[in-house]
Amino acid sequence: MTWLAALLPSATATAATATTAAAAASTSASLASWGMTVANAAPTIIGASTPAAATSLFTAANLQLLGTGLSAVSSIYQSGQQAEAYRLQSTQAALKGRREALQYESRALDTLRQNAALSASLRARAAAGGINPFSGSPLSLAQANDIAAYEEARIDRENAEMALYGGLAQSQALQAAAATAETYGYLNAAMNAATGGAKFLDVRKPGIA
Repeated sequence: MTWLAALLPSATATAATATTAAAAASTSASLASWGMTVANAAPTIIGASTPAAATSLFTAANLQLLGTGLSAVSSIYQSGQQAEAYRLQSTQAALKGRREALQYESRALDTLRQNAALSASLRARAAAGGINPFSGSPLSLAQANDIAAYEEARIDRENAEMALYGGLAQSQALQAAAATAETYGYLNAAMNAATGGAKFLDVRKPGIA
């Protein structure tokens, strides 16, 4: 009987092991019928989903579009600055022409004043010497001085007109250059925008014409 008692625990353990193995095999068969294994039989929550990856703003297409916009703005800004510089030069050219014209006019008036003072002095000297200032040598000398003075004043006045019109012409040319610079800036910006837009579409959808 002693040997029978010794064998009972071993038989009980063997039976328990067999029962556990049978239960495991049954569970595996059930999971296999549902397309799962013990390793991946973790519980799944119905309705749960994996969060979608956040879309980055710094994609090649977006960076291309940003570069195009900055290029267009820069083109317009630079053309505007160039146009302002031309307008400033235009104003300065007009003012310079007027200033030079006034200088010539002032010199012409000074010449006529000096000639008038000289003629008066000659007549006074002739009269003081008992000579008729309106005949003979005094008259001839006065007339010669008048001719020279009027000729010099005429030249100065012509130079004044040339300076004035020259300044105006240069001013108008610079105004036209300013308008051209602005127009070129807008056209260049539009061309950059069109080119950048085409590249943007090509980067976003490569291979699509």
